[in-house]
Amino acid sequence: MANCTHSNTKNRGLRHFHEPSRITNHQSQAYTLKLETCNLKPETWLAAIINGQNSAQFPDSEAGWRELQKTAARHGVTALCHYHLTNTSAKTQCPGWLCDALKKSTLQIAATETILSHELIKALEELSQADIQLLLMKGTPLAHSHYPETYLREKCDTDILLQDKATAERAWRILEESGYKHRHTLDGDFVGYQYSCFKPITQGIIIYIDVHIKLNDYIFFAETFDFDELYSQSIPVPALGESIQALKPVHALLLACMHRVAHIPRGEADRLVWLYDIHLLVNNFSEEEWEEFATLAEEKNICGSCMDSIEKTKLLFPINISKERLQGLIEGAKKERFKPHEKLKRWEYYYLSLKAVPGFRRKMQLLREHFLPSSNYIMEKYQTRNRLLLPFLYVHRVLTGLKKYF
Repeated sequence: MANCTHSNTKNRGLRHFHEPSRITNHQSQAYTLKLETCNLKPETWLAAIINGQNSAQFPDSEAGWRELQKTAARHGVTALCHYHLTNTSAKTQCPGWLCDALKKSTLQIAATETILSHELIKALEELSQADIQLLLMKGTPLAHSHYPETYLREKCDTDILLQDKATAERAWRILEESGYKHRHTLDGDFVGYQYSCFKPITQGIIIYIDVHIKLNDYIFFAETFDFDELYSQSIPVPALGESIQALKPVHALLLACMHRVAHIPRGEADRLVWLYDIHLLVNNFSEEEWEEFATLAEEKNICGSCMDSIEKTKLLFPINISKERLQGLIEGAKKERFKPHEKLKRWEYYYLSLKAVPGFRRKMQLLREHFLPSSNYIMEKYQTRNRLLLPFLYVHRVLTGLKKYF
């Protein structure tokens, strides 16, 4: 999927906090040292707010509260923080200017959500009329099923899963006719499992739709489920259309865990909005759903990813799960080769992907598709039309890419 971290979220149509003033470098450094001294982070304070808890160790300086404000925006929980501050006594510990800023940002987010939802319904209806079966994934369906208001689940895009590449190409032609655009993406048998398309709407608001043909770009996750298996057990999302379906909660939690773990090498795994999704999904499970979740996690060899994600969520948000349930995931994880952990490097992920591909020739094909993509992709990525530069651009891609792996 498209990377929905702080580096690009505001470019996806969501408007975040108004910052009354900048923090100087000196203030920021002093505050960071203070956080380290008391062993607390802004994420911990934000989780306390979302959990409706009072804390004697909330920031005691304006710089601290401003850092909290920026962290909420990065983690996609601005509106969620405002909602819980409004409905709990924690509001008494929050400075007035921050409450006002949160309210202003939340109103902007809610208004943007209304506009984006209207456009999304139109796009989904056009795909449905063309008899394209699709599954909504991640934040958009969860906003409708697990949050009091849809705008509380901030999103930078909408993720849809299609059956195969041919269906994705059909979908693109339909979206293109409706004014959507998309950039060249990696293409091949082992890469290019998704493309992102976008459409400017109004006043700087842009809708983004990520179209997937696999659950994840990493091969060892990508083949965990096939479309038919997921679609046959999907649930309706009537607010977005009569025929629109989404992953059922068990599958949604499995995907949420895999998605989080896939972002570990980038240092982006523990966004509060993703952990809160996991918190909501787990805490709304029935006994039957938990049994199915645990069984599928073991069958699909993703106990480690599920256990790691639930354990990380428990550090910040309450999880209603027994030790026996968690122990089952721990035992299952011991049998798996893939061991998610915070220091996991990107090269380890691609090494696992390489091992998952059978045969020497196909392994070489994977490497070629990743390191030597099409010339159109390279020229668009580097924003040039000069084909004479291609050899140098390919070398640059390989060298800069290798740095990210270690």
